Amino acid sequence: METEDKHKSVPSVQTYTDDMVKVIEDSGGTLVKKIIKEEEAREAEKLHPKSRKNSLFALAGSLFLIFGLAILFALALNQDRGSIPLEVTKQSLKIIFTDGVSTLEIGGLKKEEIAAALFSKKEENQVKQGGIEAIYLTEGGEPVGLRHFIALAGANLPLDRVDFVDDNFLIGVFNQEGEKSLFFLLKARSFPDIFPAMRVWEKKMFSDLRGFFGLEVTLDLESKSFEDGIIKNKNARVLYGDIGQPVFFYIFLDEQSTIIAGSLDAVEEVWLRLSQSEVRR
Repeated sequence: METEDKHKSVPSVQTYTDDMVKVIEDSGGTLVKKIIKEEEAREAEKLHPKSRKNSLFALAGSLFLIFGLAILFALALNQDRGSIPLEVTKQSLKIIFTDGVSTLEIGGLKKEEIAAALFSKKEENQVKQGGIEAIYLTEGGEPVGLRHFIALAGANLPLDRVDFVDDNFLIGVFNQEGEKSLFFLLKARSFPDIFPAMRVWEKKMFSDLRGFFGLEVTLDLESKSFEDGIIKNKNARVLYGDIGQPVFFYIFLDEQSTIIAGSLDAVEEVWLRLSQSEVRR
């Protein structure tokens, strides 16, 4: 009897679910219909042409933004590389700033023909007064690096001793009051990496490069030896003419840069541009 009274005194538990069921029952199903209609309205809004149009506009805007950023990035890269032609970008990062860029196809040409073609291109050059134009050699549309150029030109620079000399080099033309001067600019890891090779090359350097610079045999420089010299306050090795003027020389412009030239004005301009490049870095 006592146990039965205890069961009677325990209140019944009503849950939130029970309350919801009661509300739905009291509404006679109206609430359920309302919920279903609201869901259908949401789905219809998603499929509405205006919503689709807005989504398409948003997608198109995103694509245009990405495309614009890609163009800006490409332009920035091109500006950094200057106007180097497409066929030589695989080889060439600019060593110095140049006012113009051109290419010379030398595929199938012999040493004398390469020298004559390069000399003619130098003379035809239209670079501005005081400007420098870079000439990039190509063979079958592919860039010609230093080592391949040496082989094609039959030059005697000992390749086994220039392991730390960059294959990326510059052939440049400097315009000083209408007089066009050719030069070669080489880059090495350090001065000791290129100096021994250049000293070995001295015995044949003039005969190897005479045609490229348009130097006459009558100058009788082949019988002369390079001498130590100071040009533009830089260490140099020089072939002097009959009256003691420097005619052909190579100069160590800095720890990594060596120029081969026949014009003091060209050397000064190249050194100025190298110095500016160092300041920017």
